[in-house]
Formats: sequence, structure tokens, C-alpha cells
Amino acid sequence: VLPKNAQYVLLPKVVAGPGRLANWACKGECAIGRGLWLWDFRTYLFRNIYGSANGTHISQQPRQPNGHILFSLPVGTTHTDKVTTFHDLIEAAQARYGQDRIKAVDMAKLSIQEQAHLVRNTAVYFTNHGGGSASALFLDRDATLIIYHGVGRQGEAKMLDRHFWNSLGYAIVQWVHPDDHHDVPRALLMIERALELVDGDN
Repeated sequence: VLPKNAQYVLLPKVVAGPGRLANWACKGECAIGRGLWLWDFRTYLFRNIYGSANGTHISQQPRQPNGHILFSLPVGTTHTDKVTTFHDLIEAAQARYGQDRIKAVDMAKLSIQEQAHLVRNTAVYFTNHGGGSASALFLDRDATLIIYHGVGRQGEAKMLDRHFWNSLGYAIVQWVHPDDHHDVPRALLMIERALELVDGDN
């Protein structure tokens, strides 16, 4: 039996359950104040990953200068026709910002500690919608999360978890419609504007 004041639940082989934040369809008045709750949940995740004292300290550390431009690759998906691989954009971003700053990874191959470290030091994070975007919770304040809409069975745009991410609060969230998935110049402009915000603080 859970205590009445319990907010989160720690399960074996699971970093955390979102507790009262589990309503991924929360919108309208329900979303008011969720940014602060999600920031607290982020700290809770770091504490579970690195231990109570170390996790709190790590979660409060500022992002490294020249934060990563990160692409989460949908390597394990069975819906390859409904996701974006970012191939052309990655090449263009590497040409503009250098290979050291660009990180293109299969998150499923990283430990949770590696994911937390990588995302915490990321300035701009590209991902497809859905469960693969969950590691974006580790982003630091003022980072930009760019989520690519999915494509439904009838070719319509799908935005899984949009209300959850749109109430993130501490990071900037932008969505890319399927019609714009291959618009590399537009995506590069989004990166440029995101970096103006975070790099200007360094």
C-alpha cells in the first residue's frame, strides 16, 4: 500500500514511474504548473540513477559549453515508413557545426547513465514522437527539443504525447509536420535559432 503523500514509485529494473505525471494526455488547466513538477521529476530520475547526493548534484550542474546537437535514431522501429532517420540533416549539420558537436545515436544501445549524461549536455535534441523521446526529460533548462510528427495509417500527422511535452516547461519544444520532415534548410534554421539562445549564455 502506497503512502497517501507518495508522488513517485521506484520499481525493480525501472528508473521511475511518473506517478501523478502519468497522464500523458493532460491539457488545459491540468497542464498548469506541470513544468515545475517535471523539473522535480527530472531531479528524481538523476537521484535514482546516480544515488541521492550525487544525483541531485549532477542534475543541478550546468550544461557543458557548446552543447551537443543530438539526433535520436529510430534504429529499432518496425515502422520505418512512419519515422524520420534524419540522414540528410545530420550530414548538413556536421558540415556546418563539425562532427564533434553532432551526436547521432541509437538510445537503446546506451545505458541509462549514458543517456542521462549525453542528453543533459545537449543543446538541441531531434527525435521522433513516441516512447523513443522519453530521454528528453534529461534536457537542461533552455535546451530545445525538436519532435518530428509521426504519420498515421491514412497519411495524417500524429503527435503522440504532445500534451506531455508541450507542458515540459523547462525546455523549448517544437514540432515538425511530416510535410517538413525533409526540409533541411528549415531544420538548420531551427538549430541556429536554438543555439543563439543557449550559446549566448556561455
